[in-house]
Amino acid sequence: MKWAFSDESIRGSTLVVAAVIVDTHAIADSRAQLRSFLRSNQRRVHMRKESSRRRRQFVEVVAAAIGEAVAVSCPIGVSIPLARDAALAALAADLAESGVVMWQLEWMVDAVQDRDRRVIASVLREAGRAGLQYDHRAPHEEPLLWAADAVAWLSSHQRPAWVRRIDLA
Repeated sequence: MKWAFSDESIRGSTLVVAAVIVDTHAIADSRAQLRSFLRSNQRRVHMRKESSRRRRQFVEVVAAAIGEAVAVSCPIGVSIPLARDAALAALAADLAESGVVMWQLEWMVDAVQDRDRRVIASVLREAGRAGLQYDHRAPHEEPLLWAADAVAWLSSHQRPAWVRRIDLA
């Protein structure tokens, strides 16, 4: 069984929603690897706030800690919420097909979370995977969300070879 953790990044006119996927038996070890990167005064890692050197180091930790990663890239066009809906729908379909049983998204304001839930529920219903569990968590509570942030940030800045990509036009 697999769990997924996701976050997003915006760069220019493109939104990237990324997920890291970890086998359930490896989650505790992955979390420990990621937590070991924290400085004593940090509650979480956020790529935008790290130095270039620390970003490179964290990417190495992430690559070692996760099983796989996927990033959905979507042009923002008229509306960030519509781009987010499209990217989440594509990611939900991909995760359902990949056999993910639990999906944790980074916490957002209630209105965005409600919209996320509607989009995800609709996709999962259509895919016949209504049993896939999903929820939003605060990033300081879940280190694997930091890994998803790193993958989203990386994917919005470059195209790492170890990240599977879905590009929406």
